[in-house]
Amino acid sequence: MSIHQDSNPTILLFTNAEYGQANVFFSVAYELGTTSQSKIHVASFRPFHKRIEGLQVHIAREGAMTFHTVAGLSYEEALAKRGKGAQELVHPGRWRGAIECLGHFGYGLVPWSVEEYYEQLVSIQSIIEKVNPGLVVIDSLFFGAQDVCRGMKKKVAILTPNSIKDIIGLRQPWLKGFWKYPCVSTGYPFPIPLHLIPANLYVTFRMIYTIATQPHLKAINHLRKELYGLSNPITHEFTLDTPYILPSTPETDFPGLLPTPNLTCCGPIVVPSFKSIDEDDELKTWLEESGRQRTVLINLGSHAVSGVEAVRQIAGGIRILLADRSLSDSEEGGNTQVQFLWKLLPDEAIRTALREVIKEEMKEGVVRVVDWLEVEPRVILEHPNVVCSVHHGGANSFFETIDAGVPHIVLPVWHDTYDYASRVETLGIGVWGSQRSAPFANDEEFGNALKRVLNIGSREAELFQSNAVALKAKVNRYGGGRKVAAERILELSGVGEATSCRKKRVSGF
Repeated sequence: MSIHQDSNPTILLFTNAEYGQANVFFSVAYELGTTSQSKIHVASFRPFHKRIEGLQVHIAREGAMTFHTVAGLSYEEALAKRGKGAQELVHPGRWRGAIECLGHFGYGLVPWSVEEYYEQLVSIQSIIEKVNPGLVVIDSLFFGAQDVCRGMKKKVAILTPNSIKDIIGLRQPWLKGFWKYPCVSTGYPFPIPLHLIPANLYVTFRMIYTIATQPHLKAINHLRKELYGLSNPITHEFTLDTPYILPSTPETDFPGLLPTPNLTCCGPIVVPSFKSIDEDDELKTWLEESGRQRTVLINLGSHAVSGVEAVRQIAGGIRILLADRSLSDSEEGGNTQVQFLWKLLPDEAIRTALREVIKEEMKEGVVRVVDWLEVEPRVILEHPNVVCSVHHGGANSFFETIDAGVPHIVLPVWHDTYDYASRVETLGIGVWGSQRSAPFANDEEFGNALKRVLNIGSREAELFQSNAVALKAKVNRYGGGRKVAAERILELSGVGEATSCRKKRVSGF
């Protein structure tokens, strides 16, 4: 997968369809389509087609983008077919939870059967042959596209929403990735305390062993070897001559990671905003004219922390915060200066739980529960009245919150969300709001997390805020991650030049 100079201006982007992976591709496709003359092709599974159709409306250049459908089931559809929906992937942290996660690791990593994976590979190869791109940019978890490109010896770059440690953590000097940095899924603090190092080592080696020996993955690996002669296990194969483009920077990750020269650390790669807050009159009025100057956005993703009991506990935490007289500057008592915007898709059982716990708060408009936001969450986060983001620790949510410069409260539920909860604590930009209760929530624990972040006059709360603002300035000093990522892709395709900031980014950050 080495890179050679090529003047072919056609760029082909391969991504999974799910928002967690696809958002960085959606963002970069928009930037390439609006700022370059390159021919942009996007290939993904059927569910992503609608998003790209909507994106093309906002790109003035006619014919700038072409979509290609990869045959077969998307990642999420394949998981559902295997009976492995999102709730089956939820697990607690620490070593026991991480080992529990490995029980689903085979189908969690590659949810397709061998026959379905083969169908996918044939489709991908057909798309590449048809487009004949000068550069293929691939999702770090789209293993099918990576396999085909290795077999066809195509010129590639890897675009990922994830962090530096996810790419080079286990390649650190003195094996630091095994004993200093927390293994994904554990949520261990950084640096790992001495008494937790054996557990971290155990989980790390168990994960490596699982990838090499899990029966489903072994069957997929046999197919890959038969078709393309690939002997490595099915994970993205890291090589120094493969460029990586990611939203992480050294300032947003665990300290002390030594870079490799093939990483381009862009800063947050956030989705473009096509609507401003002014276009949602009702929300704008609620944000600005309610008499409450501080707003907390709760956006836990479509699959995370959405069960009835979890919702009940989160609502209970909100009530604890609102009832805390010590945080009030009002004679009546209670925290009258805070309101909550909660994005939640409730069924009747969840509606009942909400009414049981925060009926009056919802009636008074102190808690506003919506199943859809007319504007992107990042637009809301950027509003000056928004002072905290509660999210599940997904990479996109983490970087959007960093880009907005507000503190985090993280309620992790699986895999790398535990890493992001630990990062938030390490960086001093917020709180892991469910350390004792993850992957669920506890009203008292969540309420206390809210108090820590929102306590006016508290030295800790002031530090969360100032650290978040300072981090935003550091990571966006090169003009924004979406722009930097697009520049790097154009440079690799042979139609752009490395600017001084790009060169600085690539060579040692």
